[in-house]
Amino acid sequence: MKKFINCSFALLFIASTCFGYSNKPPTRTGAPGVPDQGQNCLSCHGPSSIGTLVIQNLPIQYKIGQKYTISVKLSQVGRQRWGFVLTALDQNRNRAGTLESIDGNTQVFRSGERQYIGHTSGGTAAGKANSNTWIFSWTAPQVNVGKISFYASGNAANNNSWTSGDNGYKTQTTIEPEVIQNPPVAVPQSVTTSEDKPVTITLSASDADGDELTYTIVSQPNYGILTGTPPNLIYTPNNKYAGNDTFSFKVNDGTIDSSIATVSLRVTAVNKDPVAVTQSVTTSEDKPVTITLSASDADGDELTYTIVSQPNYGILTGTPPNLIYTPNNKYAGNDTFSFKVNDGTIDSSIATIPVFVVTMVEIYDDNLKLRLESVLGKDSSEKVTNLDLSQLVGKIDASNSDIRDLKGIEYCINLTELDLSGNSINDINLLLALNKLNLLRIDGNPLTISASPIIKRIEAQGTKVVYDHIPSSEKLIGDVNFDNEVNIFDLVMVASEFGKIEGNLKGDINLDGLVNIFDLVLVARNFGKSFAVAPSIVQKIRLNSAEIQNIAFAIDYLKLNNSHSDAEETILHVLESILTKTLPKQSRLLPNYPNPFNPETWIPFRAAKDGNASVTIYDIHGASIRLLPIGYVLAGNYLGPDKAIYWNGKTDAGEYVSSGTYFYQIKLVDYTETRKMVIVK
Repeated sequence: MKKFINCSFALLFIASTCFGYSNKPPTRTGAPGVPDQGQNCLSCHGPSSIGTLVIQNLPIQYKIGQKYTISVKLSQVGRQRWGFVLTALDQNRNRAGTLESIDGNTQVFRSGERQYIGHTSGGTAAGKANSNTWIFSWTAPQVNVGKISFYASGNAANNNSWTSGDNGYKTQTTIEPEVIQNPPVAVPQSVTTSEDKPVTITLSASDADGDELTYTIVSQPNYGILTGTPPNLIYTPNNKYAGNDTFSFKVNDGTIDSSIATVSLRVTAVNKDPVAVTQSVTTSEDKPVTITLSASDADGDELTYTIVSQPNYGILTGTPPNLIYTPNNKYAGNDTFSFKVNDGTIDSSIATIPVFVVTMVEIYDDNLKLRLESVLGKDSSEKVTNLDLSQLVGKIDASNSDIRDLKGIEYCINLTELDLSGNSINDINLLLALNKLNLLRIDGNPLTISASPIIKRIEAQGTKVVYDHIPSSEKLIGDVNFDNEVNIFDLVMVASEFGKIEGNLKGDINLDGLVNIFDLVLVARNFGKSFAVAPSIVQKIRLNSAEIQNIAFAIDYLKLNNSHSDAEETILHVLESILTKTLPKQSRLLPNYPNPFNPETWIPFRAAKDGNASVTIYDIHGASIRLLPIGYVLAGNYLGPDKAIYWNGKTDAGEYVSSGTYFYQIKLVDYTETRKMVIVK
């Protein structure tokens, strides 16, 4: 902090007598050391306390090399002749600065290393009454020498040419060097980090005066952000940015800002892993399919493709990424192979390509085959696949077509109306698979008593069934599914409701209002009983997760007792066998249906373990567009529309997706699988 004040000092003077010489006065300023030795005018002249000697116009603080005009004033009433002498010394008693005379009333002289200024003969101002003032200049030293003291003595003479009656005076004034406030210094620096990696930066600054500094960011970086409180900062480059960046700052010591300093930042590029993109491929039995492997690299590097694992049920030919998959002869089912890519430095993660070889559906009845081929737009030379049939929607009219066998119709799972009236059908078990039907016409067919329970089950799925009267018969005790035979399927149906107490329970054989061990025993005791009209083809056992849990409950209940009846042993053995075969041994993601679709589809799956599940929909570029949280699921099969995952064709933003290829991926406990789907609008 700079200070400069011009002021006058009125100092306490100790009176003394000293003769005012007409020529150069003696070096008796009262200064310590040679030659003054502390002597002043009091050495020759008597003391007095009625006058004053004052050094005027000295600065409180001197500037290095600055010239100042100084005056010395001597006052005593009744005196008429005057004299003075002055010198300036530093703290080491050495000469400090330069004294200069500016008129004929003062003269400069030296004694040893010291410089003095005093009156001249004309400067005694003989005859001037009461006071006299001498004016001269003083130039401060060119360097800071610390404190400077001015020593002066004076004589107020009575003009009798003798020391008798004269009065001497002395004074001393000390001034300080100017305190120069040094500005603080903000220190530039260079910092290097790598792409997407934050870096800690400690700003640097200094202050010669040791003042506490305040840091201020002047300009922010262009390609990243700063966080923290200066001087302790963290620079985070923008996502995927590589290149140069800068920001600037300054500091303040409480009074003065520093110059602005720049921090130079260098963000080095990092080689990003290439990405091998999964995709799913669909073909049919004995039909080769072309596959173009897909991968990407954010750095734009050239990629090399490598097959990691070969398919198990087919062969790959060609040079990656352009391949041809040929399924084994007559094979139908799922297959996979995997690949990876390399950008010249690093391998990608391994991507798995699921291949779905669809089944060639065998349609035994030529009349049904012709009708389905007509709807599909195929001729007799083209084979029909399960995928083809699952894509049929709406209504099919196959009335009065002399159809006898429905084999193949079970794949038409997306039909909403089917007219089979006026044909020669007597087994309708396969129609149970068509659970989206709103209307089914089977009137005019030679149905037998075995059709009755099947019709009831179809109606229970929400389908209106039009049919002729079917002969009825005496009900068998334990024939829960009305197929005119008491067998394993009835036992499973009762066990699947084990423990339930609400009304309308099919498994409440003894009509006591709940399903318990007594109902299971009634079924087991009638095992093998049947009517002659029992169907020869028995439907597969299909259980949902809740039913599986109820069967497990029944098994646990039976195991509570160490001794069992024959019927109970039968129940336990059958249920344990069924449960073992019913629960999936492996989690699987199954083909969605319909596929292609517009605008909605269902995604079936099998869960081998209890746990949380979710499905994510990706576009062709691998970007996530919709998350379908399923929540906690029990181990079991989730196949029908009431259990499968439903997608309405919208993104997370609520917008319908456009036509094209999409991928869906399930995450189920420790299992992940991805498949392809197609939407056509």
